Amino acid sequence: MRNQTRLPITALLTTTALLFSLSTSAEWNRFRGPNGSGTIESSSLPTEFGPDKNMLWNVDVPKGSSSPIVVGDRIVLTAEDHHLMVICVDAKNGDLLWNQKLVRARDGKIHVQTDSAVPTPVADDKNVYLFFQELGLVKYSLDGEHQWTLPLGPFNQFYGMAGSPVLSKNLVIIQCDQQTGSFLMAIDKESGKIAWQVDRGTKGAAWSTPILFPTDETAEIVVVHGKGWLDAYTLSDGTSVWSRSGMGAGPITSPFLVGNTLFLSAPQWSSHDDENPFLQPLDGFLKQFDKDANKAVSFAEMKGTPFEAEFGWLDIDKDGSVSVAEYEEAYREMFTENYGISALDLNYSDAQVESSVRWQFQEMLPEISTPLLYQGTVFFADKKGYVNSLNGNTGTLVKRERVKGTGAQFFASPIGADGKVYLASLNGNVVVIDANEKWNVLATNKVGKKLRATPAIYNNTLIIRTVDTLYAFGKK
Repeated sequence: MRNQTRLPITALLTTTALLFSLSTSAEWNRFRGPNGSGTIESSSLPTEFGPDKNMLWNVDVPKGSSSPIVVGDRIVLTAEDHHLMVICVDAKNGDLLWNQKLVRARDGKIHVQTDSAVPTPVADDKNVYLFFQELGLVKYSLDGEHQWTLPLGPFNQFYGMAGSPVLSKNLVIIQCDQQTGSFLMAIDKESGKIAWQVDRGTKGAAWSTPILFPTDETAEIVVVHGKGWLDAYTLSDGTSVWSRSGMGAGPITSPFLVGNTLFLSAPQWSSHDDENPFLQPLDGFLKQFDKDANKAVSFAEMKGTPFEAEFGWLDIDKDGSVSVAEYEEAYREMFTENYGISALDLNYSDAQVESSVRWQFQEMLPEISTPLLYQGTVFFADKKGYVNSLNGNTGTLVKRERVKGTGAQFFASPIGADGKVYLASLNGNVVVIDANEKWNVLATNKVGKKLRATPAIYNNTLIIRTVDTLYAFGKK
């Protein structure tokens, strides 16, 4: 079924207004801004910009895929060279305020498509909290003074850890879903000691960031989107509140809230209708690779094939071979029927969980970038590079169109403010559209080299990070 409408969202526009009222005085101090919404109140943001137009400042930065955050007049981001790095610059002029280097606890095997600085920091008004998969969770003051380090890892995550920490009250929350040994952890932000930890060992790999309900500041529960599951835990002690299965496999996007409505996205990684699916049925896989007929495939048996680069994904337990059970697990994940962009009502108990899905959209979907709900419309760039808009009340597709100059890949998530939506493509172009269901392109701006990080908003300024440069754009 391609587009299932379960229940109408009668209060969506009301709750959207609620979100804006909550975000009026908020800052872009975490991944995707206030409570992961991707939007914040702002005005007079530039429509056209680039190195030669409406650029306020730019500064070179080392590589890293984490998104910049804003706290007061400070921008914080992570990076890597020979060390792990935390960089703080003045949001007004781009001047470097401090740059701290950290020594890796170990050299993790980082996949070619990622790096050591993917998770985005989170901050309060005095401190910033950072997660590195090769070290753990680290706290710095906003003046650059080291407060504590909580060692974590090593992690069993072939594509690397990507979920960002979130902050509520006195706790830092981190979701560490991986191929084996998944867990959700809360850390006391003052002492750096573990307040509670929940074993999620059977949930499998995911790369999403948890969401706090009802808001970051007033949270009572933590909602986690993992492999095939949506789970809620109490913020106070991590007690399970409810779980819902069938919510996608291996999500990279992150859930977000508008009032009591939770939005989440999970792609269909492969389809039986594909002409050349990446994974074939088990019998064909064994026939092609299992040379010694022992019902397992070693790395040597895959060497020189397209599977060689992905061997670590298939070899879940890292014993050097892909068993029948491991391959079947990967096959189920690739061909799952549980996928789509979904809207769910969070005002439900465990007994009512099956009726909680309000709508689900299952056409072309994003794989990495999280969709945006802004002014009643869901915006996203799908895996083929088309820009899409859905009616926020029904999940009905309104418009799907390729925007010239964007290329086919979007890693950064769209953001919305000032009546506009900004979509940053991997090739370094940022498309600006008006925030309407039947949107129109206002501008396509060439910013620079590859662009993986989600932009941030500081007052009336866009903060954009490319692979080697941090930019500030504002109307002059």
